[in-house]
Amino acid sequence: MMDRADLLRVDATGTIHPVGKTASQELRARIGEWRLVGGPKDVVLMRRVGSMGAVLKLAGEVRTPGALCDIVALIAQAAFKGELLILEEDEKSRSIYFDAGNVIGVATNVDDERLGEILYRFGVVTREQLDQTLAACKASGKRFGEAIMELEFVTAEELFPMMARQVEEVFYTVLQISSGTFYFFDRFDDKAVLHRHNLHASALLMEGARRMDEMRFFREKVPNEDYVAAPSPNAKKPPDDLAEVFAQCDGRRSVAEIGRRIGQLEFEVTRAIFQLM
Repeated sequence: MMDRADLLRVDATGTIHPVGKTASQELRARIGEWRLVGGPKDVVLMRRVGSMGAVLKLAGEVRTPGALCDIVALIAQAAFKGELLILEEDEKSRSIYFDAGNVIGVATNVDDERLGEILYRFGVVTREQLDQTLAACKASGKRFGEAIMELEFVTAEELFPMMARQVEEVFYTVLQISSGTFYFFDRFDDKAVLHRHNLHASALLMEGARRMDEMRFFREKVPNEDYVAAPSPNAKKPPDDLAEVFAQCDGRRSVAEIGRRIGQLEFEVTRAIFQLM
């Protein structure tokens, strides 16, 4: 316990002392006056004095994959409006925005989940086009979607469906988080939702649960996106729904590379290769 970077100690006078490096950094970032919110003896919750921000309706710890399924189900069934913020110990942060039982947007600080990476993984843009767009964003201060359309790497008709897929992929990833904390606030800044979607939360939840169940089986034969599959010498003609993936399995292309060539993500390609096996 003494080696934990997030360790604090409260002495007999009630003074809080940061012991770990992370704890010290977190407290320095919160200079000011705070008030204690009532709670059980094993939990301390504080709110900044004078804060008129969103009401915290739900909060808790995540310790097993799928633990957030119940939270999302509650939010969907109650048709809450607000922001579900999920934090992992490695500083990964994701937000899912809800309104009347629908998921209307997401935010993430994970590089692999940003819109540009989604476009690349789907094969919509090349790595060179992505890098050029990011450079243009840095130079001009424009948003990624605006910059990439100005460079004519994608059209609006191509971009908006990919934005919806980004929402879905972040949502499915959140359901699989095995360690962290979550907070649900009863409102959010409308500026955080750059493009409003209306994806039914319960339908997404059912699909996410199915993916988690199936992926456990898929991983027995296809361990990750770097896996390379090759047809056996006596391979039979595959069913029509698997023919596209089968044609890409040449003993050199990985799951990720096949996905970029045919416009599918890791789950879809992994499932197809598993079925072909």
